[in-house]
Amino acid sequence: MRRAQVRQGARVTFDATVSLHIPETGYTHAVERPDLPAPDECLPLPDAMDRIGALGSQMWRDEWPMLDMRYAGGATDEDDTIRSTVPSSQRFWLRMRDPLPDDPRLHRAMVAYFSDFWLLSSTLLPHGFFVSTVEVPRSSLNHALWFHATARADEWLLFDQTSAWAGSGRAHGTQRIFSEDGTLVATVAQEGLIRPVAK
Repeated sequence: MRRAQVRQGARVTFDATVSLHIPETGYTHAVERPDLPAPDECLPLPDAMDRIGALGSQMWRDEWPMLDMRYAGGATDEDDTIRSTVPSSQRFWLRMRDPLPDDPRLHRAMVAYFSDFWLLSSTLLPHGFFVSTVEVPRSSLNHALWFHATARADEWLLFDQTSAWAGSGRAHGTQRIFSEDGTLVATVAQEGLIRPVAK
């Protein structure tokens, strides 16, 4: 086990605990990947944002040109209105546009980075906000990530996100990350702040 802390002055701003495990044989089972359209059948995320009238689509185009992101559904009704249901869900395909080196540590680092992208956005769906909403500031408080398998970050990964609860300015979301062949790559849980801007 390893622990790391980041400080700004005397204040701890980041605290990580990492457990390591040597692969071994044993009992095996995993949930199946949701049956969804293939990535090439899904809208690019910025196009989906434009279609639903969400703010921030140009920001995504400008800030993340190296990512190929496809909206795979779950957050909206057929008429492109945001569904206000609990638990809320949204799904995305994601990959790096350009090939990465073969180092598996780099790919795991990228998957860990991706795992924090939109999870809090799923907690805002019941309140009428789509991914990358700029009206509601949000921030991760606790983020837990469990790797189950190795996958490449330059090949399609499916992010299956659900939020079952929000309250008192906080929200909780979970996500499963699958490779395109259906392998469960990782499971994620996150608690964060979602605070409406005072008017």
